[in-house]
Amino acid sequence: MPPKPSAKGAKKAANRRKESYSAYIYRVLKQTAVRLILPGELAKHAVSEGTKAVTKYTSSK
Repeated sequence: MPPKPSAKGAKKAANRRKESYSAYIYRVLKQTAVRLILPGELAKHAVSEGTKAVTKYTSSK
């Protein structure tokens, strides 16, 4: 059975910023460009690291 989320964690999830459609399109466009330029496994790691960095940046704001 998974642990119950704390009140602080539930509030944090509720305050998450909504991403606009244009921001979503540009994010996917950049990921696609990276996948096309870099070969195979390197592209996967680059996209995952980029996603991790952006998530960390947006969550700190």
